[in-house]
Amino acid sequence: MNSYGQSDLILHIEKYFVKEQFIRLIKVSMNLNIFSLILSYIISLNEKSFEKFWNNLFEIMSINHRIFILICKYFSNKIMDRNIWVEKLNQLITGYDSSFKNTSQIMKEISIFCNYLINLIPNILTLYANLELISIYNSLEKISSIELISIYREKFHKNLNQNGSIFASSAYFKKNKIFEEKPQSPFLQKKLNNKKYTLVLDLDETLIHFKPNPFNESSGKIMIRPFLYDFLRSVKKYYELVIFTAATEDYANPIINAIEKDEKFFDHRLYRIHTTIVDNDFVKDLSKLGRDLNRTIIVDNMKQNYKNQPDNGITIRPFWGKDVEDTALVDLLDILKKIAENDMNVISGLKFFKEDIISKVSSNILRRAQNK
Repeated sequence: MNSYGQSDLILHIEKYFVKEQFIRLIKVSMNLNIFSLILSYIISLNEKSFEKFWNNLFEIMSINHRIFILICKYFSNKIMDRNIWVEKLNQLITGYDSSFKNTSQIMKEISIFCNYLINLIPNILTLYANLELISIYNSLEKISSIELISIYREKFHKNLNQNGSIFASSAYFKKNKIFEEKPQSPFLQKKLNNKKYTLVLDLDETLIHFKPNPFNESSGKIMIRPFLYDFLRSVKKYYELVIFTAATEDYANPIINAIEKDEKFFDHRLYRIHTTIVDNDFVKDLSKLGRDLNRTIIVDNMKQNYKNQPDNGITIRPFWGKDVEDTALVDLLDILKKIAENDMNVISGLKFFKEDIISKVSSNILRRAQNK
């Protein structure tokens, strides 16, 4: 927050891009970043609102951080003069996947994260109902980053040290057990069936999309991904099913219960408390499940969520509740059945079916997100 409040350098990043589409994307990402800081700061000044939106605020901050890291990766690769500033950029991305594919690929990743923010922020604004923030958000396409940072400086940054943001209070986090004591691994008990394989499934934007009720924060609409029930019934014949979400238990259980209203599908449920925080990501570490990794597959719409075991994962395109013709689960089932029926090691199996996974299960992530 201080870097945004005190430096003008961040406002001129787009000058270093040539293509107009990249310039527009960087401008959008910077405005979303600045607005996210404003939103998070305002909410963090009130304990009740902070408790209400804590999970979403953490997700927003994590996404902002990923966008910043991607921008750092771009500049670290493009600037040939290895001066102190560039070395600092390199230090910032230490521990991340620092391989540089190409500018277009980095821009695609930034675009995906921007779309996550575009889908997440309005949900908070609807529930928070702060007219001033809603007005600013609705003007993001017209307003410049310089104007937005001026709003941040004049209205919010001046009071940063006076009003006591909860983000600065480690005592608050400890008192309210926001970072709870982690359960001991292995998380899963000994298998109660003779199934050889374990399938770990993410919840939000993988199996369902949850649209909160703007008038009642405890309720909302669960939008089921097409073919979900057919998928679960079929895949359960071959796999032990584990639902593993980075959401809290209070949020996730009512949704899982609704899915399982008439039929039990999942053998185990794991939540945010079971994740491992790595570089601000809630990572689902499969090594802590107590299962043979050669027989364990994870399906998630965000690859960084299984970064500790990337060879065990399938990245499924996000489901935002609108694509009624989505067939990702149908195509995924076909691949999972072939792996199980042929008694394949999942790591070699996923490599064998890599082209099918990319073209049928992971495909069109960027295009679909942009069309929402």
